[in-house]
Amino acid sequence: MFSAALPAILAVTASESIALLSTREGEDQLSLLVENASALRSVLDKSEYIETTSDYNSPKAHYRLNEWTISSQGLKTLQDQERLLQEIVDEVSLFCCTSTKEQVNDHGVLIVRSHRIAAQEAFAAQPDLRICVSSGHTKKEIEKAATTIRTAIARVMSRRR
Repeated sequence: MFSAALPAILAVTASESIALLSTREGEDQLSLLVENASALRSVLDKSEYIETTSDYNSPKAHYRLNEWTISSQGLKTLQDQERLLQEIVDEVSLFCCTSTKEQVNDHGVLIVRSHRIAAQEAFAAQPDLRICVSSGHTKKEIEKAATTIRTAIARVMSRRR
């Protein structure tokens, strides 16, 4: 038999999450999360190479290469775009990691390139970088991380010219 019922642990988790968000502390955390998302966007939106269609207040943003970057870099296929985005992810990792590769220096930034299985997609999605923020960071930390990402993008693009 098959049941479409939500497993009990997920139902309790969802219920407790909603209850927490209904409290003053939850409202404060949600407000801080929106502020942090806006802080990230305020820095990354200044980049001339990337753009986002994510909601301005969303804690998860997908940044993709803009049309100017795609045409100026001669990126003819989605795979070309994926390679460039991977270079950016690698640059952020290099920029942030110490020589031991086990410790992250004071930049402490991790971004990922979205991975999709083309055969399972009805429509080919433009490759992007997925960046998430949390309410556990200060505005200064978010701005520093966004600046690190923006600097890494500029470094990669300057090497490609």
